[in-house]
Amino acid sequence: MILFKKTCDMCKTIKTVKSLKTTEEFFDILEELKKLSESDDYEYVGGNNPADTIRYWSQDGLWYRIRCKNCGAIYTLWYDVLKGKGYFKKGK
Repeated sequence: MILFKKTCDMCKTIKTVKSLKTTEEFFDILEELKKLSESDDYEYVGGNNPADTIRYWSQDGLWYRIRCKNCGAIYTLWYDVLKGKGYFKKGK
């Protein structure tokens, strides 16, 4: 049996987004996640777009992931450039 740790109070304040429709929405959330990953509470755990050059060179998908150091919750930001949609959710 796998036991999951409850979401901490810091993570309860993070608002996820079911549907992103523009790259502008993606980059707005990305900037907030970068700020969180620079804090002592969260850490960067993966992504393919840390440089600003990605704004001018599209890939199939853009993603960025952080993890809470307190409760271990993972948050994933994903955007499919070709389909023009994405999400920001808890989990991988």
